[in-house]
Amino acid sequence: MRGGGGAPESNTPCGFSGLFQKRHLIPQPARIFYKQFGFTLAEVLTTLGIIGIISSLTIPNLMGAYRKRVVETELKKSYSEFANVIQRAEADNEAAIYWEWPYKGGTQESFAKPTEEFFHRYFAPYMNITLEARTDHDYYKVYDSAGIATTIGTDTRNSSKWHELADGRAVLLNVYTTISGDLNNANKGTVGRFMVSTTNRGHQKFIAGKNLFSFTLQVKERNLVPTANAWPTWSCSVLDKRRDEFIKLCKSYSGASGVSSQEYCTFLIYCNNWKIPDDYPIKF
Repeated sequence: MRGGGGAPESNTPCGFSGLFQKRHLIPQPARIFYKQFGFTLAEVLTTLGIIGIISSLTIPNLMGAYRKRVVETELKKSYSEFANVIQRAEADNEAAIYWEWPYKGGTQESFAKPTEEFFHRYFAPYMNITLEARTDHDYYKVYDSAGIATTIGTDTRNSSKWHELADGRAVLLNVYTTISGDLNNANKGTVGRFMVSTTNRGHQKFIAGKNLFSFTLQVKERNLVPTANAWPTWSCSVLDKRRDEFIKLCKSYSGASGVSSQEYCTFLIYCNNWKIPDDYPIKF
């Protein structure tokens, strides 16, 4: 114990050194280190290259799948619409076997009236037609998938003009007959066909089996019906037995046989429940 009258004992530092010690005791903010994150030019270019490769592989497949769905949906739609058109036309007129068909057999010169006139009387009023065919035939020229031009629609005696529908499809009526004698005495036979394009054609030319198909007009038990088979003897079981032949003829034009490639193609899709089969010979 200290004696005397000195200053009380204290642990508080004084002077400069004490101030230094006080400051030293106050917590100081920790140093923060920042690191910049980013991509080098080489990394960006590599990523873009990979994206480009993937896109080039997937986009064509996606577009092809989309065009297939368009064909499948519109073919089934056209089939139903043609049946409906016939029913409405018969309701307003009379049974189709009593109509004044332009061609009832004989020579090509024996047409009773122009096919275009017949089309406008019996079918056009029940179709949503927005545009009649252009005068330049090349716009509507039909090719097979190999690029060979066909004669479809070139004979104005047995073919109507092309007519474009509101949704972008185009339709043409072609008349002929496999029936001898009057239609009203026939139980079966063919009297013509509707050619119909799908909307996946854009501004391209018509390509049979890709954006152009056909439905045959047949008389069955004295009723007119649209069918997917060009000949009454065709059936899906016949197709199974002659599949290689149908695939070949779908791909290549065969005008001399009286049946064109789009008719074989239509039947291939029809017999596959309106789906384009895996062995379909034409790419989309």
